[in-house]
Amino acid sequence: MRSWLRGFVAAAFAIAAAGPAHAAPENCPSCVLGVYDDAAMTRSSGTIGAFQTKSVYVGIQLGEGYTSFDELHFDAEYPAGFNVLEVTPYVTGGTIAPEGARGVGVTWPRCVTGSRLLFRVRVFTTRSVRDAVVRIEKASFTTCDSTARNVTLPGGCYVLNPSGRATPCTTRLQASTWGSIKTLFK
Repeated sequence: MRSWLRGFVAAAFAIAAAGPAHAAPENCPSCVLGVYDDAAMTRSSGTIGAFQTKSVYVGIQLGEGYTSFDELHFDAEYPAGFNVLEVTPYVTGGTIAPEGARGVGVTWPRCVTGSRLLFRVRVFTTRSVRDAVVRIEKASFTTCDSTARNVTLPGGCYVLNPSGRATPCTTRLQASTWGSIKTLFK
């Protein structure tokens, strides 16, 4: 076999062995996988006392251009002394599996459509906490359409027993924005 043909065949086999190319994930900054105090997904803080149980809710808000998904992945971080007692899915048929030390993967056999509540999580704490943060990080979903795109999205942040001090969940305003807001109240 000629050397150029051997090189071509070797390259073809190398490409075939590597498998299909995977596109970089899309980013949806207007989507959010959040932790909420209420099933209406409106409050991102709440209260809990030592040796009490509490329900918090995990829900997804899809941005424009995204209507459905069938796979979800995220990491969850919560304060020391907290124990998850129960996870109740609001979308039936999902399979929940741990991924690494803090990760969770969920797959559904059918498309999950629209912004919606996904889980109720009952927690129990052995400590009295102040400004305790529950955070979702590294969130992504797979669209449930012909392209099956992988999409990253911001994770939510939830504060237990907020004191009003800045927490990692606090969104800071730029000085110029704050100055404009203050002039409204003069």
